[in-house]
Amino acid sequence: SRRSTAHIANNEYTIEVLVAVDKKMQEYHKDTLKSYVLTLMSIVSSIYADASIGNSIKIAVVHIFTLDLNGSKGVSASEMLQAFCRIKQASNFHHDTAFLLTREQICRHQMKCDTLGLAELGTMCKRSSCAIVQDNGLSAAFTIAHELGHVLSMPHDDDVRCAPYRGEGSAKQNIMSRMLDQNTHPWSWSNCSRHYVTEYL
Repeated sequence: SRRSTAHIANNEYTIEVLVAVDKKMQEYHKDTLKSYVLTLMSIVSSIYADASIGNSIKIAVVHIFTLDLNGSKGVSASEMLQAFCRIKQASNFHHDTAFLLTREQICRHQMKCDTLGLAELGTMCKRSSCAIVQDNGLSAAFTIAHELGHVLSMPHDDDVRCAPYRGEGSAKQNIMSRMLDQNTHPWSWSNCSRHYVTEYL
């Protein structure tokens, strides 16, 4: 009998990202704002280019614009996300997902403002596909990559859904880890992330 090999289609995916920045971002970065945002997104692109993701994914910024979210100070993360989602739906720019970069504190609830980002799980190419990320310097790129992972249906690495994909020695924390610390490998993806993004695409 003749052995046959399965051919897997090597599809290349391009994710078109609409980026909004708030007034506080504009005031902080001034004339360097556009190049700063493009630098962040270039880092995100490098993270998605890592072979550990198992797919060819390119990131393209379609437009950067400033947004005045009046009264967003002290607003909960979910309220800020919902407000941004409503505003971005009126955008004329074609996009697969939208990100709001803010220098405001992102709060899960009153007195708990340690959240760096928030996104809806598995919403890529939907009207509700949006995320918010707090700008805290170049490390915000890893938060953007993480939240984009959620948009692409990836759960956290320690989620119960990841249990079947944890092999020997896979205790290390990757991009979809809940916490970014000295133990995290923020440039590579876990087997779980690879599984869920492949299934989603």
